[in-house]
Amino acid sequence: MSALTLYGWQPSTYTRSVLLALLEKRLDYDLVTVTPFAEEGLDETYKTLQPFGKIPALTDGGFHLYETAAILRYLDEGFQGPPLQPSDPQARARMQQIIALLDSYGYRALVWDIFVNLGEPPSDAETLARGQQVGRTVLAEIAGKMDTPWLLGEALTLADCHLAPILRYAMAVPEGEALIAEHPKVRDWWQRIQSRPGWDSVLTLPPDA
Repeated sequence: MSALTLYGWQPSTYTRSVLLALLEKRLDYDLVTVTPFAEEGLDETYKTLQPFGKIPALTDGGFHLYETAAILRYLDEGFQGPPLQPSDPQARARMQQIIALLDSYGYRALVWDIFVNLGEPPSDAETLARGQQVGRTVLAEIAGKMDTPWLLGEALTLADCHLAPILRYAMAVPEGEALIAEHPKVRDWWQRIQSRPGWDSVLTLPPDA
């Protein structure tokens, strides 16, 4: 058994971000499935790790951690393997900005307002319009500062791990795909993501999506 245990749900974008970082860092771990939408609700014992009942959470021996951004930084800074954060302070700040941008605006717009909304008929046109408007702004902010293969330079970072699972769902519906097509730099980035070794197995859509 590995010292690292990830508690999460594979279809979750946030769980997937951590899985991608684990893959890039080449770390061994155990995955314990915690389903947030189970009819019986979350196991109360899980709330000793995450008192708000969200996923994912991580344990490293007796060390417990939740919140995806914190987990990602811990995996990168606490273990050997390819670095997933820029060394330049400005680039690192930009990485944190992208992650916060996605958490605050992009996740809701691109996953719930577009992908989930369109997959649960009758879809709501007002929700879709809101998702498209906010999603377009989020993608424009990301694309506007991209001039390298990855979001922050020649090397992949935690920001790439954070964005890829969100875009995977947005790309699954024509409205999301059209939105991303408006931003060629993001579209080209997505093509590179698809050829990243091992990422397809993490980013595959659930059977019922």
